[in-house]
Amino acid sequence: MRLLFYLIFTLSFGIFSTACEKTASAREEETSDAVPSFGLSLQVGDARKGHPRDPEVVRQAILESEATALFKGGKFQKAIKAFESLAALYPREPIIRRYQGIAYHKLGQYVKAEEMLMKALEIDSANTAAYFYLAENNVVQGKLVEARAQYNYVIEHDSGGHYGQAAESRLELLALPLAEILPPAIEPLKRWRIEAELGYQYHGNAAFVSRSKTFSNSADKNSGMYETRVEGAYNFWNRGSLSAEASYAYTQDLYDDSLRNLNTFINTFGFSLTQVGEMFGKPLVLFFNESLSHVILDRKFFVFTNALSTTMVFEPHERLQSVAYYSYAYSEYDDNSADPTTFGRDGHSHNAGLISTIFLNSARTWRWTFGYTFRHDDPKGDNFLRDVHGARMAFHFPLSYGIRSEVGTQYSHDERPDFKATEDGSRKDDVWDITAALEKDVLENLTLRAFFTYERAQSANNSFEYTRPYGGFSLRLEL
Repeated sequence: MRLLFYLIFTLSFGIFSTACEKTASAREEETSDAVPSFGLSLQVGDARKGHPRDPEVVRQAILESEATALFKGGKFQKAIKAFESLAALYPREPIIRRYQGIAYHKLGQYVKAEEMLMKALEIDSANTAAYFYLAENNVVQGKLVEARAQYNYVIEHDSGGHYGQAAESRLELLALPLAEILPPAIEPLKRWRIEAELGYQYHGNAAFVSRSKTFSNSADKNSGMYETRVEGAYNFWNRGSLSAEASYAYTQDLYDDSLRNLNTFINTFGFSLTQVGEMFGKPLVLFFNESLSHVILDRKFFVFTNALSTTMVFEPHERLQSVAYYSYAYSEYDDNSADPTTFGRDGHSHNAGLISTIFLNSARTWRWTFGYTFRHDDPKGDNFLRDVHGARMAFHFPLSYGIRSEVGTQYSHDERPDFKATEDGSRKDDVWDITAALEKDVLENLTLRAFFTYERAQSANNSFEYTRPYGGFSLRLEL
């Protein structure tokens, strides 16, 4: 999914573009020696009779034109057509193509935006303003390598200037790999977002059957699983660095080989709020989410969950990033076959964690992630009162041909002090797994991922020990 930092960039794109263009307009009106980063280098003007040749007069005419008024009024489609008429009169004025590029960007037409901004650079190859907006446009398309290079160019050629300072701020945010940590978020300039994922996994010991010889292993079956996920989101409110979104997601996991009792269907309605700011002069992102989930197992076992979560992302050093999160959830189970005094699972759940990433190179393509997680379940009935402590570590690095790789391991200690199904009335499980994964963008909006995981559980009670290898692949589409 597009990475949440795309939200951070596009969230304030309108503010930066409006502020920059207003600042440009003010400077252009005050002096003919405008800062080059605003793309005002006219060379010869237009030779047609009746149209001014003087650069200062042309500049003022463009700023006072109907096209500029339409742009500032948010009527971008009309502004594009009006600027096209101006381009016929003043073909050597890059600010016209720059305005068109920004307008196309605001309409979500990123290919046309790039085309217009490149035309501005053809007229003036040193136009740092065009480079800045070209970088903005590349970010929302996931072209991060190109965006970084363009931001660095702006910083080098407009040091201390309006665009130079903006580019420095952008690079700090661009360094945050938020998409791997936070839930997905929408680009505010693109009101609607749709994501779809289709995959297949093959599970060994799909039912988690015990390895103990004292228990029957007849249910220890291998099974294929077809997974489908579709999510739609609508960004309905933006105020500066604050953005709000409503979303809906549908997920289903379908098993074969007579294990249909494991089939799962999940409907989730969500509301999220994202705030971008600073702490101690460093980028800070706060993410709040409220969700309601309806889980159906085997079309007869229902679970309703209401969850509230908050996440904070902070980067205290250019090579270190930390993410802290907390969530609270209340679940209600509808299982008529269960004894409410023994298997009642209704209750509260608390989750918290701290995850840190160390970047091993300046491009941040090599990184090491590690963290600690904690979960506490407090249900009404027995058996499911539990505390789970976890630790995880992963190493991310690039391979050839645009392939990204990941190797990681995870460990958890699950303790249930009031577990009636065992002789001593308690249960302690230790579970660890190791995962290897490869990922590649096969098309602009289509990503292919393949993985393999080996999982093993050890228990103070042999009945809960098992091994479980599984692997698969998935295709993810983002629109």
